[in-house]
Amino acid sequence: MYFTKTISTFLVGALLATSAVGELTQVPRRAEVDHNAIREATYLERVQKRDDSCLKAIKKRRLLARESKTIGVGDWNHGKDQDTLTTTGLATCYGVAITGNYDGGKTGDDRWLSHALEAERDPSEAMFDAVEEARNNGLKGLYALLVYPDASSFKNEDDWTDEDRKDVQDEHDWYVQWITDATGGVAPEEKGHDYKESWGIKINSFKGIQSGRFLHINVVKMTSQLQKSKLAFIGGGNMAAAIIGGLAAKGIDKQNICVSEPWEVNRNKMKEAGVRTTESNIEASKDADLLVIAVKPQVAKVVCQELAGAWAQRSATPLIISIAAGITLDSMKEWLKLADGRVPHIVRVMPNTPALVGEGASGLYADESVSSSEKDLATALLASVSKATEWVDREELIDVVTGLSGSGPAYFFAMVEHMIESATKLGLSQEQATRLAKQTCLGAGKMLVESTEEPSQLRRNVTSPNGTTAAALESFETSGFKDIVDKAVKAATSRGEELGKTLGKP
Repeated sequence: MYFTKTISTFLVGALLATSAVGELTQVPRRAEVDHNAIREATYLERVQKRDDSCLKAIKKRRLLARESKTIGVGDWNHGKDQDTLTTTGLATCYGVAITGNYDGGKTGDDRWLSHALEAERDPSEAMFDAVEEARNNGLKGLYALLVYPDASSFKNEDDWTDEDRKDVQDEHDWYVQWITDATGGVAPEEKGHDYKESWGIKINSFKGIQSGRFLHINVVKMTSQLQKSKLAFIGGGNMAAAIIGGLAAKGIDKQNICVSEPWEVNRNKMKEAGVRTTESNIEASKDADLLVIAVKPQVAKVVCQELAGAWAQRSATPLIISIAAGITLDSMKEWLKLADGRVPHIVRVMPNTPALVGEGASGLYADESVSSSEKDLATALLASVSKATEWVDREELIDVVTGLSGSGPAYFFAMVEHMIESATKLGLSQEQATRLAKQTCLGAGKMLVESTEEPSQLRRNVTSPNGTTAAALESFETSGFKDIVDKAVKAATSRGEELGKTLGKP
């Protein structure tokens, strides 16, 4: 009763007060609202959102439409807009890249790439005809690149003659003239190289042409050399199994591969894979041309000293590929030195676990004692399981490779792990969150590999102002995400250095 009466009294009092004020004072009018301005701002906001949506759709369509084409020996191909054209293995072959763009109502651009054998001009001639036709249809702004074997690299000591060098020079001159004619007077940029080096060309945008001594060499080119070689693996764990699987997929005869493995379970797995197996490191290595040391760094010294003691009677030692983390070249040389002072040629390698699914990334280092052909052989071996195979010019950078790509897969696994955990706390099922997070990681990785844009630009492409992604990235920044990543890579790099000092010689 009291409550009802109090409310009634309050309402009546409020009505009376409003009435009195209305009679005694003039109530100020509300500020006028510019409805036209509001409508215009709302319209512009909708237009901006629509434009952003359209732009994203266009970028998505362009990404989906983009093609990656690999040009083999004796072939040529054509691409447009965002297509990527690549050829490798240019040693005594000739590589020609031509790009141009359109105006006057046409959009986009054209690009061509050929890989012609010495004295086999057909693919290049066909490509030149296509370029000339496109030029007649309005192609302008042409740019051309010629990668060719330098005649001066054909040395007398390698049994080349003056006549051979003249033939090579004549071939070069023919290409320069034909390119100039096909492009309507555009002389090509010329890049000559030692014919013993394996060069390549990659076109990924208009005038965006990379060329040089490609470290992602054509494994097919080296298959014949690997096929002739006797290969030995000391250690039959996951990484050895991955490399052997990659070699087998490239056509290497499994009976030319011998694996030494003390654990019966791993040895049986290798035997099932079709390679020869043994418990003896000496037995596996006795006739090897190339030997992979795939053991834990803690046992590398004992293994190397055992091998060196058994090779005293060998006229030639095998090329050594070491994937023992942290063990330096100096340590390996000391442990592998033969009684007569000979030291095998050694390449240090840091692969990573995605090699198990053929998507590895490997860093390599060798000193001046390792020849160019030996480097190519090592690259071909690792390229069987690695999509990125990078040589570094200082040994300490192998530890940086360890911190970046060697340990890197675990960084992504941890990120996905925590994303799944967060999403399940917010209501998704474990299965849903796992599938979505895995595919997001895979899709983002594929965009990174296939896109011509930098990671920072890809990030900006998916970050709308004041949107959900922006909110997440701001949270990362507030939490010091950049410093967290920086410290993690440095920690892994430092640990690699420590392993080298702790487990190295004497």
